[in-house]
Amino acid sequence: MADETVEGNKPEEGIGDLAGSIDACDEATLKRLLSAVLRKCPESRNKVAQQYNLATELSAVSEEERRRAVEDQYRELKTSGNDEPDLSDEVDFYERAKFVPMRLTYDERKYLRLIDSTMHVSHYTDHMDAMSGARINPARRLALQMKQLCAILTGMQLSHSYEHGQQLMQNREFSTRSAFFQTVLEIGRRYKILNPERMRDSYGKLMYFLQDSRKPEVRELIEFDSVVRVRTVYDVLSRSPRGLEMLEDPQLRVATMEIMPEGKHRTQIQREIKAKEAAIKNLSRTYCSVARRRKHQYGSFSGYSFGLLR
Repeated sequence: MADETVEGNKPEEGIGDLAGSIDACDEATLKRLLSAVLRKCPESRNKVAQQYNLATELSAVSEEERRRAVEDQYRELKTSGNDEPDLSDEVDFYERAKFVPMRLTYDERKYLRLIDSTMHVSHYTDHMDAMSGARINPARRLALQMKQLCAILTGMQLSHSYEHGQQLMQNREFSTRSAFFQTVLEIGRRYKILNPERMRDSYGKLMYFLQDSRKPEVRELIEFDSVVRVRTVYDVLSRSPRGLEMLEDPQLRVATMEIMPEGKHRTQIQREIKAKEAAIKNLSRTYCSVARRRKHQYGSFSGYSFGLLR
């Protein structure tokens, strides 16, 4: 019985020691202790905070937690190196291809340099900002805006072809060269989507230029729409008889998979690389019209080509 009494008094003695330790703490320590306890009890957190005005202390974040949050914000999610690539998840390439811009070809890059250089040397936004602060007649404002728009379009055409630029300066019929302007402007937009870190200065001018060119009164004067649909993978594949069939092929997932070297043996990496190359070769041999023509012309097929995508 004496032992039971001693054992029964142990929790009370522990509570008494804890109460004594709490009484010995200063005010700052008590606040930190209370904040730590209330963080683990969400139900009573708001009630205690409202009753004792501890909202600031409860919402306070330590420097260690702040530093950990900053590190976790930009930390990449890495999978285990021993995990095999999971190909069981369904990926709808048919729908994804409608929103994936097409990479620029070698011939399109000269138009990219043209639009980038044109917007880089242009002072269109400076002239438009100067007019925004002054009280100008709307008709005069439209005339000045058209002058700047036409100057950019004319300079772009002169830089590309001097003969066509001379004709454009004489007849001032911009609609006759609408296909050229739409192509160059679309290439600039598509390149920015694929490379967000590029064209930081010139792309802003391009956006203001396109916004102003789409105004009804401006579009009526230049007689064409400067903004067209961005060229996507789906647009290119839809032009081929069997292009869209490739999006339903199971080998497309293997051909587009990402090979991560972390935690893998060299043989496993080489095996995945060979599987990816074989899938690309089979897809090009089956669906690429240029590859089939080369095979019939030269009698044998070596390598692969995605001429369909050009």
